[in-house]
Amino acid sequence: MEWEFASVFLKGNKQQGIMWECPDFFRLDGKDCLIFSPMQWPQDGDDYQNLNSSVLAVGEVDWTTKQFHPESFQELDHGLDYYAPQSLEDDEGRRICIGWMQMWGRNFPTDTLGHGWTGSMTIPRELKWVDGKLKQYPIGIVADADAQEENSLKITLEDAKETIPGIAGDCGLLTLRVDTSELEKLSIHLRENENERTIVYYDKAKNELGIDRSASGIELKGEEAHPPVSRKVALSGKSDHFELAIYLDRSSVEVFEKNGEAVMTANVYPTAEATGISFECSGKAVFEEATFTPFI
Repeated sequence: MEWEFASVFLKGNKQQGIMWECPDFFRLDGKDCLIFSPMQWPQDGDDYQNLNSSVLAVGEVDWTTKQFHPESFQELDHGLDYYAPQSLEDDEGRRICIGWMQMWGRNFPTDTLGHGWTGSMTIPRELKWVDGKLKQYPIGIVADADAQEENSLKITLEDAKETIPGIAGDCGLLTLRVDTSELEKLSIHLRENENERTIVYYDKAKNELGIDRSASGIELKGEEAHPPVSRKVALSGKSDHFELAIYLDRSSVEVFEKNGEAVMTANVYPTAEATGISFECSGKAVFEEATFTPFI
């Protein structure tokens, strides 16, 4: 195979990081899209908080000059460990994206502890454009677990912290549908014991989704100016209902806001005994569905 230089497809500037990696160009629902992973993309409010990021640029390609003209940039994942995603189109015409669930410039506990591996891949996500916004949904066998309503309960909590019978574990899918009409804030404590927990929260007053792994187990350190322990993302629109799908594995948490608007991915390294799940709320949370489906 022989290659011939044709053009600089997209040229960055000093305000867009020091190096771009892993480009992936495709068309999605009539839009030209370029995913790339820049090192040291500058922080912008709650966005791009990690030292390195994964970015989606949307625009138009001029195939005469073979140059891409971006119209917008956005962060793909608002968690702490998501990098170098690549996509493909499957035989059903879906755009499927999988990322590296790790981050450069961090300590790697599985390597330090001599486990002989480090890093893993995210579950596959389908990318879609809906009403002018990018949506990301889990697909395949992992999404099919949504239909298995094991341990599904309806319960109301008000200004309390409680466990829900049958909902606990370190590897499975937690799905929640909550009436939030009288809610202020809901926190889900994952992989919990007396000293450890990873918190996923929804703050209705601020209309934001967040994750906090500051007490999740082995301390994770990074080259960022701030400890890489928490992130949050603002949601658009307000509703009196809120839905989450949280995929738990032994050393990871992947959070999907069910409308596909926000995804948060994070590695966590708690002790094996940390298998509790509890719920804490300010105001009233009416759980219309609370389901935990173990994977193992």
